[in-house]
Amino acid sequence: MNIIFDFALVVLGIVLLNLGANWLVDGSSKIAANLGVRPLLIGLTVVALGTSTPEFVVSVVAAVAENLDGMSIGNVIGSNIANIGLILGVSATMAPLAVDRQILKGDLVILGLVTLLLIAIAGNGVVSHWEGWLLLAAGVLFFWNVLHRANNDKKRNGNNVDKSDPTWTKSIIEVVGGLAILIASSNWLIVDHSVPIMEWLGVSDAVIGMTIIAIGTSLPELAASVASISKGQFEIGVGNVIGSNIINTLIVLGGVAAIKEINAVVNVELGVQLFMTLMLYPLFKTTGRMQRFVGAGLLVFYTIFILWSYIK
Repeated sequence: MNIIFDFALVVLGIVLLNLGANWLVDGSSKIAANLGVRPLLIGLTVVALGTSTPEFVVSVVAAVAENLDGMSIGNVIGSNIANIGLILGVSATMAPLAVDRQILKGDLVILGLVTLLLIAIAGNGVVSHWEGWLLLAAGVLFFWNVLHRANNDKKRNGNNVDKSDPTWTKSIIEVVGGLAILIASSNWLIVDHSVPIMEWLGVSDAVIGMTIIAIGTSLPELAASVASISKGQFEIGVGNVIGSNIINTLIVLGGVAAIKEINAVVNVELGVQLFMTLMLYPLFKTTGRMQRFVGAGLLVFYTIFILWSYIK
């Protein structure tokens, strides 16, 4: 009966994920239009920050409450890998992802620098308190950069937002409500009923964090990106992935390490994240499009990574 109950909750969680994702994308696209800013910037911040909340909650609980450092950092790195391999893979397989490459170029550079910073900090198997604060400081700079670009957009396009307009209020409610549903359904209904099965199989906490929990906490990103692509909002979908990886590294891992020093060796996984991040540059550099066959390739590579995680 417990297995049937678990499966029922997982199915319910998937249904709620779809509902929350649609609300989030609809509200975010309307806010971007009302503010006169590019949807990419909304994806990089509002959507990415909201969908990264499960990673932060799980990583803090794993490291601080349960003393599972491997699961904590494994969740962050695994989610970053899942965002590129699984989420961009699924999104590009649905439809070729078209984004203005001149707009995207700077964000890819930031993502690459953040990934290199993560390797420099976590490569020795320890993320200290001061390194956590360093990551958080870099996160503040990232948000300052995005806000600066948003202000430039508003000056260029004009900002005629009437916050008393009912459609503005509805957009805010859609974003907040969509995020709440995404977080609750992914974390409480899906992750909580998958981990006991993995523990029963005798899998280590680092592998659980790198795979099942990473995928589970990435479900909001997946749902939001899929909903974005299905509605033709490619910039929100791509911005969500890039922003989530930056926020996972700087805010989630930085916040956890600022609270508690993290000790875990994840060098191979760091290499995989760097490789997948670097793969994005040529994919978007020439035409600003990621074709379906590339998305399929990312999915294959991610599947190989998951299989390797369990047989290593």
